[in-house]
Amino acid sequence: MEDNDLSEFLAWMTKLPDSRKQEIQQAAARDRNKIYLKALEPLELGEAKEHQREFHNYLILNRFFMTDELWEKFSNIDKQLNNALNAFEIGKQAKDQRLIAESVQSVTSVETTFVEVTRAVHERFHYKEA
Repeated sequence: MEDNDLSEFLAWMTKLPDSRKQEIQQAAARDRNKIYLKALEPLELGEAKEHQREFHNYLILNRFFMTDELWEKFSNIDKQLNNALNAFEIGKQAKDQRLIAESVQSVTSVETTFVEVTRAVHERFHYKEA
């Protein structure tokens, strides 16, 4: 990427601290992408953990409206996401590629559970598609 394009791109990246933007600009062209990705990792993990906390709080606030079956299914997703994010963070800190891969697989497998929850919600609200 040309220096002018890089400057414009980094100006658009408001979540990166100025010190990291400077580091990327001053790096050799071949190293810029690696430094950029490394700078984004903790920010994206923080965002993922915040979204998981919001989901957790939503479940708590709306527990009253759920059947025991729905509560159990949603709680399982919540636990699975929380465990996967924690495992990913620990794996990154420990440089444990196996733990990182397992945590990514765990998040990916939530989709299957989500389909089951969707079906249960449809049944609960008597949707014809269920």
